[in-house]
Amino acid sequence: MLGLFRFLHNSNNCRHPERSEGSQRCIERHECQLLLTAVILSEAPQARSRIDSEVNGYKSYRPDGLLDLLTSTNLTISNVDATYDSSFLNNIYPAVRFPQAPYDHLTLENITLVNKAASTRQTPIWGTYNASNTQITNVKVTINQLAQAATNGPKAYAGLCPPLKGSNNKMDIQYTVSGTKYVQKCN
Repeated sequence: MLGLFRFLHNSNNCRHPERSEGSQRCIERHECQLLLTAVILSEAPQARSRIDSEVNGYKSYRPDGLLDLLTSTNLTISNVDATYDSSFLNNIYPAVRFPQAPYDHLTLENITLVNKAASTRQTPIWGTYNASNTQITNVKVTINQLAQAATNGPKAYAGLCPPLKGSNNKMDIQYTVSGTKYVQKCN
């Protein structure tokens, strides 16, 4: 299976998607869970065709983060605004997680993340050590304070940059600390 990813968001109503690749179900308190899956279609054992997946224009207000991105090929996620609170579950989760590699031809672009926690203890974006042809560009992250900066000073901000290991990858992430002029750029 290629391209399984999960977005969790709050909504006042749940609607069934028009496409058969996704499924949506209502759970407690009008919370919707959207699971969108792109799968490999087999024409013959050696010949496979791909289904490209795209999420364009998405808003998330879940306190536990934006997404868990599982093994994906030919996936684009763009024009996303997400607000989360990393202190919600004892400071253990970031906004974007890459828990299952590999990733190939993945694009995350034009994404804005805002962490409402008073102090950020986890880096907002966890990276991956197994990606190829992956573009993470024009991502803007705002935090109130970085907990590690209190003990390690400005050097701690360099630790915000996630690893993006593999071939032909590009990263352009900008971290801004609210109330200061400090900006950390990750390229």
